[in-house]
Amino acid sequence: MFVKLVLGAAALTGADALNGAADIGNVGRRASLRARDYPLDTDSYKEEKVFVCESVGQGCPQLTQTWGEVIATDPGTSKTETFRDVMAGVLGGKGFVKEWNWAHHDVHVTHRAGAGTDEFLELRDELNAHGEPGHELSRLLITEGVLGDLHTQEASGEAVFASYVSASPTGTDEQKLVLLQEALFRSTTVELGKTEELTAKFNEAVTAGEDVAILLHSTC
Repeated sequence: MFVKLVLGAAALTGADALNGAADIGNVGRRASLRARDYPLDTDSYKEEKVFVCESVGQGCPQLTQTWGEVIATDPGTSKTETFRDVMAGVLGGKGFVKEWNWAHHDVHVTHRAGAGTDEFLELRDELNAHGEPGHELSRLLITEGVLGDLHTQEASGEAVFASYVSASPTGTDEQKLVLLQEALFRSTTVELGKTEELTAKFNEAVTAGEDVAILLHSTC
């Protein structure tokens, strides 16, 4: 038995109706994002704080996220620092947390565009500066915000994605192709998700001694 949804003179099967509703929802969401006012999209540059872990191999940093705030903690010293959005990582047990300012580079990060190549180059440089030499990043976690409003740059090219990354990343190639344009993180597993989920995964990975990094947006 088929369930039909009648819209005017048109009759759709249940599957068609669900697909149509999803399309309408996606269009509405995109329109909503265009209409919303995101202060970070036009925020000015401010010098970024950096929290460098004093303890090595003791699960630093641990991140605690609430709306608009991220607290970094060094479990070995109990020292903390407070941020809004962050890029953070650990290589060989040596970790750091840096304020992620969306106006740092010439191309301003926005919710619609997401982080660009410059942000990932910045993250790479910070990992090189604060991590243990000779280690390769195994996991990169990119948050889409608490509500999922933060996007990454749109792109296409599954073949390009496969040619740059040897691991099998989580998420779509379109969402992460920006990482691959300059062969960044070739052997890194890239995962996208909501902020709360990926913050927990980051903390678990750091505690387990993994070489991991995160780009974390603390609000929408």
